[in-house]
This record gives sequence, C-alpha cells and structure tokens, in this order.
Amino acid sequence: KVSTADQRLVEDVLNFQLVDKEMRALARKKLEKCDQGMEGKIPWGKVALVGGVGLGMALAPKLLLGALGFEGATIAAGSWAASVQPAAIASGSWFAWAQSTAATSGAFLGLGAVSSALTVAATKTKEVDMTDKELLITLVENGLIDYEIRTRMIEQLQRRARQ
Repeated sequence: KVSTADQRLVEDVLNFQLVDKEMRALARKKLEKCDQGMEGKIPWGKVALVGGVGLGMALAPKLLLGALGFEGATIAAGSWAASVQPAAIASGSWFAWAQSTAATSGAFLGLGAVSSALTVAATKTKEVDMTDKELLITLVENGLIDYEIRTRMIEQLQRRARQ
C-alpha cells in the first residue's frame, strides 16, 4: 500500500490525538468551502445507532413487560406477572404501573418517535458530527489538505515532540 505524505501526517496526528478545536474548524471550513465533505458523506453508522437507540427505547419496555406476562390490559395465565399479581391492585403500585404501561406504551412510543425525528432532522441538516478520523480522512481522500491545515498539523506534532 502506497501512502502519501499527507496520509502519514494525518495518521500521526490521529495517533497522538492532536486534533484540537482549531484544526477541526479548519477542516470543516475546508469541507464546506469545497462542498465535498458532508455532502453525500453522512456517517450512516451513527445515524443507525441513534435511530436504533430511539427504537430500542420505544420497544424495550413493551417487549420486557410482554415477556413478563403483562399483555395489554390483561395478565397472561401462568406467567411471572400472574404469579406475583396481588388480589387487589393498588392504584399507583408498581404492578398497576406495569399493567398500564403494557396496555398503553404511549410515552415510550412517543419518546422513540421523537428520537427518530431528531435523527432524521440531524441527518437532513448535516448536524450528525464526523469523528476526527472521518473528518481528516475525508480531507485526504478528496485532496483537500492545504497549506493551512498541513501547517497546523505539523505545529501540533512539533509541540508534542517538545513536551
């Protein structure tokens, strides 16, 4: 594998974790100026992770309560919930909460919907942030490492070498 000087410079900066706010800002500015960075380079892995968390938050309580025997407004015969069900269910008790949540699941589904909507909005507005590695590799891949960015990386490496 042949690597360029810029690739090696980026690898060193990433290896020593020398990306600071100024370097990040320069890289983003360069990507936006050339309109090649964020456009078409949405980190779908992150989008899927955020959306998956939202979906998990929406479904996990319903699935967990269902597995315990809370099936909507009823309790499944022979389930764990049936074995611990009190003769009289007090309003506000954990059992009443579990049965109500299994029956409605409204709050959790709403939370999942909000999370999914925020994920879509972040993707549409390109607010899903790139990691330092994704950012610098995108610059290298598109030949966007210029004098200003290269100088900043070299300064950071020299500063580290003096420490």
